[in-house]
Amino acid sequence: MFPAGFFMVAVALWLASSAYKNRSPIQTLVDIIENPNDVRATLNGRNNTLTTPTVSGPLVAATPNAEPATASQGGIESGSAVGSAVVAYCRAQLGKPYKWGATGPDSYDCSGLMWAAYKSVGITIPRTTAVQIASGKPIKRNQLQPGDLIFPYPGHVFMYAGNGACIEAPHTGDVVKMTTVYQFLTARRYA
Repeated sequence: MFPAGFFMVAVALWLASSAYKNRSPIQTLVDIIENPNDVRATLNGRNNTLTTPTVSGPLVAATPNAEPATASQGGIESGSAVGSAVVAYCRAQLGKPYKWGATGPDSYDCSGLMWAAYKSVGITIPRTTAVQIASGKPIKRNQLQPGDLIFPYPGHVFMYAGNGACIEAPHTGDVVKMTTVYQFLTARRYA
């Protein structure tokens, strides 16, 4: 996806530059991706102040295993019928084990869960995170709707469920679960 050098440059800038001191290496990587000319200028010494857009804080403070709001609590954003259906599919998989390469019905990896959810409503999306992150319609944080795919970094994906909650199949040894949205790299819409 991204050359290893991207992350190394992000970490180097984060450690060495006062402009990046208040950002994480991931936020710095986002700046590099979104503003490569600003970063090149800094690296070449032509711009010692580095003016990049401020990377906003988390949408919601990260609280692992948080219980999501339900429609009856009035917290779920309105979205498409497809978005609601794929979120319902993912909710039905809660508690099932993570297994790398799995697409259900007994276990899932992160992208396999997303693929299976959309397949359940007759929509074909790419199978792997590497392709999912590069396709679909790009969505900004303030445009998130239930069913959108969120990529906290290039190798992981989860589904936005509404009201700051998401569903993910996190990693080996864990299960499909609800969590809250935190800072992320990009989001994509397929519905």
